[in-house]
Amino acid sequence: MEPAVRGVVDDFLRDALRSKPLGFYTWTPALQAAFRQDRLLQGMLPPEAVTALARALDRTEGGWLSYDACLRLTGRLTNPAARGSLREANGPRAFFPPSRSHEGDLVERLFGDRPVPTGFDLMTELIHCIRDGSLRLEPGAESGWYDHQTWSLEPLASPDRVPEATHLQLGDRYRRHLEDLFRGALALTRETHVKGVALSAAGCIGPRTQPIWVNPNLSVEPLSSLYARRAACYRFVRSVLEEAFGSEALHKMHRLTAEGRASLASRRNSP
Repeated sequence: MEPAVRGVVDDFLRDALRSKPLGFYTWTPALQAAFRQDRLLQGMLPPEAVTALARALDRTEGGWLSYDACLRLTGRLTNPAARGSLREANGPRAFFPPSRSHEGDLVERLFGDRPVPTGFDLMTELIHCIRDGSLRLEPGAESGWYDHQTWSLEPLASPDRVPEATHLQLGDRYRRHLEDLFRGALALTRETHVKGVALSAAGCIGPRTQPIWVNPNLSVEPLSSLYARRAACYRFVRSVLEEAFGSEALHKMHRLTAEGRASLASRRNSP
């Protein structure tokens, strides 16, 4: 390895915030390597590196076509880029730029380049903005799967704004329970996109464990919008995968677990 390349890699590996695998990317050496590779390629490039990489893609048959396909797949499976790619003419650019998120956009909007104040709770502020309408979660034409997933969880944070709200009477305990579910579910959702989402300067508080009493007893979950939206976001991601790999390829894909690839039989028998 060239000394200059080794220096870049060593600097990256010393920065644990960027290089340490998180979530399911810790399961196998291959996933850990994929995490580190993509995180490294999200780093901002000096202008001379952008020029050199663009020339290399010019000289490679189908280079730009493959590059654009990778950018589109990443943008649809997570979200559009938060920074520029090699396609941009100027400004901060990365080979594979990280993706934007509602929480990252909110931090930028509130603080910009200023330090985040001590005690700031991003999840609480996110919920507040959802409830007062200053943050709209409905996906747009360019939204990726992470936006769709976040939107599907909105009924938990703001149950009074769903169509079935006029038929519901929710007590304070149940409302707090729904809010805790939103916090936990969004944290788990972000974990699946942790490699690609741009790092935020603020942190989130995890869910609190507390008992819940519902009276009268319910035989079904009253927030039907939550499940309708979740179904819609899975239809979206299926269309993304079919566009990228073809519908036949989906039948040959294996779900990953901490123990390795799940068998097709277990996938068929799973609920």
